[in-house]
Amino acid sequence: MKLAACYTVFNGVELLEHAINSVKDHVDEIIISFQTVSNYGNECKDILDFMDRFPDYNYFSYEPDLKVDSKTNEKRKHQQLIEYARSLNCTHFFLSATDHFYKEDEILYAINVVLTTGVKTTYSKMITYFKEPTLMLEPLEEYYMPFICSTSVNIGNISPVLVDPACSFRPFAPFHVFKEEEVLMHHFSWIRKDIRNKLENAAAKVNWLDKIEEFIDKYNNFKLGDRFPYYPKHKIVETEDIFNLRNIEL
Repeated sequence: MKLAACYTVFNGVELLEHAINSVKDHVDEIIISFQTVSNYGNECKDILDFMDRFPDYNYFSYEPDLKVDSKTNEKRKHQQLIEYARSLNCTHFFLSATDHFYKEDEILYAINVVLTTGVKTTYSKMITYFKEPTLMLEPLEEYYMPFICSTSVNIGNISPVLVDPACSFRPFAPFHVFKEEEVLMHHFSWIRKDIRNKLENAAAKVNWLDKIEEFIDKYNNFKLGDRFPYYPKHKIVETEDIFNLRNIEL
């Protein structure tokens, strides 16, 4: 297996080094598709400093088509990442972002499953963190994130489990869905230096267009025991700082 970790990056760069550190000992290539203009036409150049500090990773610039919706742009980026991984002779890849982290033992477990079963795609649930690396949603969200997949697949339209529409593959079978106790993606989705920048540029922005100010207010004034309106069915509870993120500058 030659494995590529494939990142899409616009903002949230303060997490990227740490996200890569969580996987880099067990991947062969780091590929980063970066934007300095978001899918909504906003500008952020934080990635350029990161590129200066880490010049040995594989980078390519993605220029969004502002005439199409954000999910179409995300699908195009993901397809380009798969093709880039192929160009480096990678046999497998996984799609990731600045806020996606994995535990070392679970990466090794997933690699072994793929090697021994020959599946084309794999999927895991995720722990979603909120505002602090020691706060998480409970229970887990319903949807899944693809994990290690064969570079023989392409971006498609259907999946065997609920995933982000931009993360479907063809063909997806044979596939494997990891149990919660086997592999989880740790999603630091709401850990940001600039929460407004996240909300105004996320691919899923269409789901909260009229609620951005409410979310920012609730986020900034959140205290343990509160509910957050984006997650009305979830509690926010304390958890361990698994990746030692408490001291990063946010």
